[in-house]
This record gives sequence, structure tokens and C-alpha cells, in this order.
Amino acid sequence: MSEPQNTNRREAAIGLIKARNGWIRMVEALDAGINRWTLYSLRDAGVIEQVSRGVYRLSDEPRFLCLIKLLWRCGFPVLCCA
Repeated sequence: MSEPQNTNRREAAIGLIKARNGWIRMVEALDAGINRWTLYSLRDAGVIEQVSRGVYRLSDEPRFLCLIKLLWRCGFPVLCCA
């Protein structure tokens, strides 16, 4: 695979993640045509972080902001910090 083609795939994946408020699940990426190896490449480069199995987030957002976005997306579930 050529380098420009690889760069275009990475940029497309980053754009998709940004469009989804900085979060993406592996299944969502695959459904959108993003190859799993592209996500692994972004993870290895530090662009995204793996939050849990199959869940990724952009690395450049503050963690508390990501939590607020996630709570907003889920309809403000009860958060227990016990």
C-alpha cells in the first residue's frame, strides 16, 4: 500500500471519529468502511486511545470533556463514583 493512500485512510478515520464527538466503536468504523488496521495504526501513533475493548477516543481531548460528551450521548445516565 502506498503512503499517500495510507494517509488518506487515516485522515478519513480521524474525520469520522471527530464527527462522532471524538468516540468510535470498532463496529461503527467497520460499518463506515474504515479498516481495523487503520484504527490500530492510529492507536499505535497515539492519535487515538483504546478506552475498552472495541471502543476508541481521540487522544487530544481532555478526559473530563470526553466523559461529558459520553454522558450527553447516553442521555445522562446515573453516574456512580463509589
